[in-house]
Amino acid sequence: MKKSLAASAVLSTTLTAIALVGSAGSATAAEQACTADSTKRIQTIPAVTHTESQYAKTVEYPAVYETVVVKVEYRKTTNGNLYWRDTDWQPDANAGFEPTGNVLTEQHQVAAASQGTVYYNGQPGGTTDPALAAWVSYAPTGWPLVVDTRTVTDAAESYVCDFEKPVTTLLNPASPVRPGYVFELSSTDNDRVVKTVGNVYRDGALLKSFQAAGDTLGVPVSFADGAYTLRYNSLDAAGNVASTQNFTFVVDGTAPTVTDKGAAGAVAQSKSFKLYDANKIDKVVINGVTKDLTDNNWSDVNDIRPGRFGAVEGANTLVAYDVAGNATTVAFVLDTTGPTVTDKGVTGEAAASKSFKLYDARKVDKVVINGVTKDLTDSNWSDVNDIRPGRYGAVEGVNTLVAYDALGNATTVTFTLTSA
Repeated sequence: MKKSLAASAVLSTTLTAIALVGSAGSATAAEQACTADSTKRIQTIPAVTHTESQYAKTVEYPAVYETVVVKVEYRKTTNGNLYWRDTDWQPDANAGFEPTGNVLTEQHQVAAASQGTVYYNGQPGGTTDPALAAWVSYAPTGWPLVVDTRTVTDAAESYVCDFEKPVTTLLNPASPVRPGYVFELSSTDNDRVVKTVGNVYRDGALLKSFQAAGDTLGVPVSFADGAYTLRYNSLDAAGNVASTQNFTFVVDGTAPTVTDKGAAGAVAQSKSFKLYDANKIDKVVINGVTKDLTDNNWSDVNDIRPGRFGAVEGANTLVAYDVAGNATTVAFVLDTTGPTVTDKGVTGEAAASKSFKLYDARKVDKVVINGVTKDLTDSNWSDVNDIRPGRYGAVEGVNTLVAYDALGNATTVTFTLTSA
């Protein structure tokens, strides 16, 4: 565990007292000391002790004897014989007896057998003096009586202090972001994080402050379009403060503009669009088919026609996205189908004259027979009747009729005319 003092203050959670304090300098010796009353103490480690005892036992004392001198050996000088005499015998000086120095002894019991207490002193025999009794942490074999017990301290009570700062991380940095996006903050610590704080600033001024008890915090984006700074840190249980981090981001809640390069809303054979977004265009999706763009402010999607970029004949939907995910949807209709041309007589049969019924949902514009144009009334339904050689450009034999709708889509039919 690091023993370094926290260096910065936690972000205030009120708008009036917001403060981001820088380094506090080196910790003093008193601040670094880990004692029972330290503000950084996070754990107390109990003292390590063991129990020791004094042991004793009751023993049978044997009989006590004393040794006394009872006879002394003398030698008779005249004949050399040895004689034992009681110790109180005093020979006459002329009797010719001399002591040899040998003494006969005997033992006399002076005390009867009795019981007594001896104390273990680390020696097999023990001691009769309680002051000399040994203190041991085990039970000596054969010593059943506990005389006294004491607690011995092997290691004094100690303390664990936390001088290590927590670390706060922005898990999902992104820019630009749409309103509703949530920045996720996560704090880690060697002990325990009690508060995580995130403040949002605009142009250097505090806009909104967020905090949560514990090690996670979500900062929701609910601001107008523009540039902002998120400043964040955290506090652990010992009062250590994480270094304040900054992240600059842009809020973009405005969808791209999509401009039809032709007649807006008009049906066409193909469509082209100009796209713009202040925070860059990302892509377009046409009928569910994605076309990635180059992430520029300006972009184009040109010549959209059936079979290209996902477009189809008839109704289409284009959705333009900017890089923040804002979207603009445009509907358009493509028409590449020529008018229907129906022979009013027998289809494919030669005749002296032919008449045709014409229809187009976008209106029939004209017919061209063998290169000769006949304008029509630009209605959905139209007719070309009594086509015969010399009329509307028709000739005897094989003829070609091309019907055009108002968009220029064409349908071609051939027919044969005979002489009248």
